Amino acid sequence: MPDLRLDIHGTVVLLTPLTAKATRWIDDNVEIEPWQRFGDVIAIEPRYVDGLIAGAIQDGLEIEQ
Repeated sequence: MPDLRLDIHGTVVLLTPLTAKATRWIDDNVEIEPWQRFGDVIAIEPRYVDGLIAGAIQDGLEIEQ
């Protein structure tokens, strides 16, 4: 089962944690402004996606796109 799901919508990417491990990883590693949160979903700019994915994979998380 993947830990994080990415939904790419052009100028915005939605990042959804699917496991408690992913939620903890986001809390520890991703700077998030309050306006970026939609419940558990986080809106991010596409330019940050590559680094975010690389860090998540390096830390042992599985990504679903």
